[in-house]
Order: sequence, then C-alpha cells, then structure tokens
Amino acid sequence: ECPPGERAERLSVIGGVSLPPSTDPLVRFWRGWLRPRMPARSVRAFLEVAVPQPPDDPAPAQVLAFAHLNALTLAPCPGTARPQPEAHRAAGARGAAVLYAGLAEAYALAGVQMRRGRDPRPGEALDSFVDAYTGAYGTRDSPDFRRRLAGQLADDPRIDRYWDLVTEVVTEPGRRPEPTPGSAHDWLLAALVGQTGAPAPSAV
Repeated sequence: ECPPGERAERLSVIGGVSLPPSTDPLVRFWRGWLRPRMPARSVRAFLEVAVPQPPDDPAPAQVLAFAHLNALTLAPCPGTARPQPEAHRAAGARGAAVLYAGLAEAYALAGVQMRRGRDPRPGEALDSFVDAYTGAYGTRDSPDFRRRLAGQLADDPRIDRYWDLVTEVVTEPGRRPEPTPGSAHDWLLAALVGQTGAPAPSAV
C-alpha cells in the first residue's frame, strides 16, 4: 500500500521485529528509563501501562507502528539526551513509585474525559495529577506549586514519538484515538498550563 520509494525502509523496519513479536525491547527501554531501586511491584505496574501488546489481528498500519516502536526502543540514545524528566528524578526511587502510581490514576481519569472528546480543563483528573506530584515530593498543593510544576513539566524532555506510535498500535482502525499515558499527560499538562498561565511546552 505504500509508495515504491518507501517499500525498502518499511520492509527493513518490519524485518527487525522478532517472530513471534516480542515486547522485550520496549520493556528494556523503560527499565533503563525508570529510577534504579524502584520497588518491583511499582515497576511491573508501570510497564503494564507503558508497553502495548501487539494486537491479535492487527491492521497493516498497526503492524508498521509496532515495528517502528521496536526500532525506536532499540536505537541508541543521543549522547546529550537526559534519560528521565527532572520532575521524576527529583522524587527519588521511593518517591517515584508513589508518583507513578498517582499518575496512573490521573491518566485513567483524564482518559475518561478524552474519550468524551472534552478539551483540557480543571477538575478531578487535574487535581489527581497534581496530587501525584505533591505526594511524591512530600509537599502541599497550592497555586504557587502548580505554577512551578507547570513550568518544570513544560521544560522536561519528551518522547512524543513513542506515544504517537503506541496510539496507533492500540487504536482500532477508524476509531477515535485511544488515550495513552503520553496523550493523557499532554491533556493534563495543557489543563495545568491553562489554569496557571504558565508557558506552554514546545512540541518535540
């Protein structure tokens, strides 16, 4: 279905996927990204939401998206790349476990709003998102904390390409895009920026 000029590249990317397809490269990618010494239960819970399983009966676009995910996580990281957002590193290993558990809840709440087609807005999902960070940092919620958090998150490194591909893998063709942790984070950050007036993050 692709133009002839793209055929060789696509065959190469798809040929890099093991048979049967494995999520091992994605799991290794995230294990290298997570804080060392995080509790094993917290790591497993994170991987369950961050690593998509290949569909049982995938459409061609889903096959290609999963192959690109495989290639992305196997590629070497640039030497200047920061492996993890500063907002997460600052929490420490134990704090990161609290943070990721709280974020999973916030992302689920945001996903409900996203499936209804609602624009980013203050509410339960945003409050849960902020609570995840206050719980990890051992501090209280306040307008000043929200402004500082919005600025910090806007400056952190992003892996938009990974989450764009995950969306393609988990969304049935012709359906509204399924929320992912990446798209839910963007929705929540947009809500936080809109509430606080902080500068919006630049796309990567």
